Amino acid sequence: SFQELIRYEITVTRELFEKGLFLIPCLKGRLQWEIKATWFGGMGILDRIEEAGCDVFHQRPSWSKWEMIQLLLHGIFSKIPIRKAPHA
Repeated sequence: SFQELIRYEITVTRELFEKGLFLIPCLKGRLQWEIKATWFGGMGILDRIEEAGCDVFHQRPSWSKWEMIQLLLHGIFSKIPIRKAPHA
């Protein structure tokens, strides 16, 4: 079903996000906090899609203005654990 496909895509996307996480500490300044905020926001949207039963047609995942401000602050002030690059 479509929901099963979405669940699979969420799993793949989470794995890709996790694989790229090691790059964040390599970035500096504004780019680093923008990418952190994007990472947290993306992971949060994946959570919301799952919470909605993967039914993106009837319940579109989104952020309120306050939640977007929180994401931005989280991107600026949070620590991302340093991980080693995955082996090819």
